[in-house]
Amino acid sequence: MTEPFIVHAHIPKTGGSALNRRMLFPSFGEDNVYLLYRYVFERASRLPRRHVARAMRSFIATGHVPFGYFDDIYPEAVYVSVFREPCARFLSFLNFVLAAEKHGVHHRVGEAVMARAKEDPEAFVTAVLDHPRLSIVHSNVQTRLAGGAPRLGNLPVTQGHLRAALRNVGRERYVTGAQENLPELFERLRETFPHLRRPRPAPAVLEKRLPKAMSIENLSPKTVDRIRAANDLDLRLYAAVTETPTLQLAQAA
Repeated sequence: MTEPFIVHAHIPKTGGSALNRRMLFPSFGEDNVYLLYRYVFERASRLPRRHVARAMRSFIATGHVPFGYFDDIYPEAVYVSVFREPCARFLSFLNFVLAAEKHGVHHRVGEAVMARAKEDPEAFVTAVLDHPRLSIVHSNVQTRLAGGAPRLGNLPVTQGHLRAALRNVGRERYVTGAQENLPELFERLRETFPHLRRPRPAPAVLEKRLPKAMSIENLSPKTVDRIRAANDLDLRLYAAVTETPTLQLAQAA
């Protein structure tokens, strides 16, 4: 058992899998990592007893869990998250939906939209943004998790979540970095945890083989503005994590 307990609060579509494969799994061995990508409850105290026992037998945990998730078990746990430019993260999620034939988004937007999504990405993005539940669940995901809220919550992400997220990313026990500069995050993790191995070299193909229909270049400025508006809290959080002015992020998008 290493101290403190490490929790990779893996934000979807930010490059967290690279952190797992290149550093965390090689350092601890996959058998010693509690993989929690399903059955994520609001707080660790609500986990079934068998899952609590599994966490207490592991060296670290990784999953789509919010900051503070394991605090009832390990109050001094150190959390790690990779963040990503919000528009790119949102579009990466939509490309993932296209590649996953049984993803729940398919039946919510309708077969007709999905059948033409690659040829008409504009209509697909619009359908997702127009759907009340999809827009709530899949926008501002980084703010939701960094703010300590469950990933699949039904309530919109609020300014209160953003305030909590900004407070959390400023804590010493929350190590954060950007997907666009993973080497810098790896280095800070090794400074924080000297027992971590040096990261494995990046593979020749960094990204999964996903369709690339959803990209900024394939969308109208109006739709890009809608994506930015839907992820406005994530934009502000990302600016704080990377110390990049929000205006500069908007101009880049």
